[in-house]
Amino acid sequence: NSVSTSVIEVESVNGNPGGTPPSGISSIATSHYYTVTEEGTGGTFTYNFTGHYLGTGFSPETRNQLLRQTGTGPTYAYDNTTDQTVNTTDNTVKINDALSALPTNDGIFAFGSGITSVAWDGEGSDNNWSTLANWVGDQVPASGDAVLLDNSSLTSDYEVVYDGDVSQTTFESIRITSGASYEIKLTLEQATTIDLQGTSNVLEVGSTDTLVYSGTSITMGGASYDPSLTTFNSGGYVKYLSGSVYVDAYGNLYIDGATGTSGSGSVSVTNDMFKDNSNAFSSDRSFTVSGTYTNYQGNATYNGGLTVNGNTFTVENGTIGGSVTLSGSSSQSIEGGGSTISIDDLTIDNSNNVTLNNSVIIAGQFTFTSGLLNTTTDNLLTISSTGSISGSSSSRYVNGPMAHSGTGGKFYPLGDAGDYRPLELVSLTGTDPVIRFEMVASNPGGTAGSGLNNISNVRYWQGSRSSGTISNCQVKLYWGEDDNVDGSLDDLAVATSASQSGTYTSEGNTGTTGSTTSGTVTSGDLVDMQYFTLGSQSGDNSLPVELASFEAQPSFNAVLLEWTTASELNNMGFNIYRKKIDEDNDWQKINSDLIAGQGTISSETDYRFTDDKVQSGLSYQYRVESVSFNGKANIEKEIEVTVPMPQEYVLAGNYPNPFNPTTSIRFRLPETQNVTITIYDASGRTVRHLADQQLYSAGEHNITWDARDDLGRSISSGIYLYRLQAGSFTAVSKMIFMK
Repeated sequence: NSVSTSVIEVESVNGNPGGTPPSGISSIATSHYYTVTEEGTGGTFTYNFTGHYLGTGFSPETRNQLLRQTGTGPTYAYDNTTDQTVNTTDNTVKINDALSALPTNDGIFAFGSGITSVAWDGEGSDNNWSTLANWVGDQVPASGDAVLLDNSSLTSDYEVVYDGDVSQTTFESIRITSGASYEIKLTLEQATTIDLQGTSNVLEVGSTDTLVYSGTSITMGGASYDPSLTTFNSGGYVKYLSGSVYVDAYGNLYIDGATGTSGSGSVSVTNDMFKDNSNAFSSDRSFTVSGTYTNYQGNATYNGGLTVNGNTFTVENGTIGGSVTLSGSSSQSIEGGGSTISIDDLTIDNSNNVTLNNSVIIAGQFTFTSGLLNTTTDNLLTISSTGSISGSSSSRYVNGPMAHSGTGGKFYPLGDAGDYRPLELVSLTGTDPVIRFEMVASNPGGTAGSGLNNISNVRYWQGSRSSGTISNCQVKLYWGEDDNVDGSLDDLAVATSASQSGTYTSEGNTGTTGSTTSGTVTSGDLVDMQYFTLGSQSGDNSLPVELASFEAQPSFNAVLLEWTTASELNNMGFNIYRKKIDEDNDWQKINSDLIAGQGTISSETDYRFTDDKVQSGLSYQYRVESVSFNGKANIEKEIEVTVPMPQEYVLAGNYPNPFNPTTSIRFRLPETQNVTITIYDASGRTVRHLADQQLYSAGEHNITWDARDDLGRSISSGIYLYRLQAGSFTAVSKMIFMK
């Protein structure tokens, strides 16, 4: 240091230095400070400063820090580029920074209470925040402190209550971090506002911990709640007993008394979300729940939308307003407590399908985006009189029964066993009718009665009216390619019966649309619902075979196809088509002649066909096609099969044997291999090299010999040997050539 002519004067003063705490300091000591001034000029110097505090100063002593005046007021600098050192033995604080500027104005060095991390040790007689003995150092967190609830002192589960006797409302941060072994629960029950003043991670809930809001609200930095400053680990819970849910990203979210949301943006939940209070909850924010959703009680309205990706969406009690979307990556279900669940708008967006395990009524819009909705009689989908339905297709439909209430036009997007065949009620009038329908893709087993020549043995629709009355309506049935509508559309009729397997009579044909491949037929006027199916009035439409099974049995070099029909109507026969799995649409008919059918028969018939043009290790698709006597072809079913690979080397023999003029030698390889096949006469002389180190793939192969030697000359009658060599495998067999 070069001080030259200047003199540094230091004075200890008993009194209040005044001023405002700088950032990082919660308060300033009011009983003691120093003044440091320079008399004269001419020196340049750097220095450290050590001050002595009285008693313990601030408690705990580690809070004691020195502040240097830098302006009027006074304004202070907190010189903590390098941590200040607190010596609790000497009651001193040392500024470790190499200071080059003295205090300005009044020349004050003051003591301040630095922000510190205060941890819970639970040594008090209760779980109250306000109890001094519950904190390390027996001092409750002061204003500006970082609050830490962990297991560094208390290795067990515990609960902390921010009670009404707590006076401090401003903290650096609150972190609840037990780790994975224990659970810590913090309940904020004082009716006040806590302000968290840190700049990052100011509110944290660990993976096994819980934060409960019960009257306390949160601000951050003196402004509104900021979700970018929070960390909620995936296993942790945040529970709201009152107030509003802050828009944030939660691990698990429990709404147990909150009535709305606070903030802009979207709410996301990594795991599960619960609603468990009779208070109604309503929000215009969007919610996305990666886990399950459970509504134990109380109405909940999600005007911004609720998307659930977990396995279950459960409503034990209460109604769900707004819109709900089920869009999981695996199958999902809707569960309940037995009473019918009321939902405003519901969207099915799950290619793995959604299953109803409780009845549901839709008051608004029901939308298919992807996948099926599986229902049963006891777990029914009902569209209310104010509701509507959209988005159905051949891959998006109700797989089971559903109902509509009210009058007007009603659309039922029904399917079964992969077949989508809707039904419509046209111009329905009456008094508060509730009408249920289900499409069943099997033979109704009935007989054609008045006005009909035959009826479908492929499918039927079962209808019933559960309440209300019907004055009048018409039923519109849909058909597809496998319904074998192969004649005049005018010949079709809507057929109805009081029982599934009873006698069906014609309800007429007041209009058709489409073609023989797909279309609709509408009945005459009806006054009640029962069983419906497609009928043909004159026999112009065959309304096809009923296929009971179609199976494949593969071997190394062939696939045996077997199928059974439960019944046939005007069936001329079958064709079989094949394609490799990796070929887009290259179907090839593999039977040279039509496989004869039974015409019309009501009993089972078994059929078989062997495909011997397959290759080991490849996968194939097969389809069976029925052909009616009027030439209408219909694809009945498709199956997939993989032809197995040999597990060992085999020389299977030749056929025919004896032979003339050619024979085929069959062999199997479990792996790709160089193959040599040589023919010898009875004396061991080489006659013909059929293969010489030729590369063959794994599988079964055939090679033909034309009874000639290597020079192309015909051989004599007699016994010949043939030898297969593939890698280290060798086998020999015998054959006879007869002229």
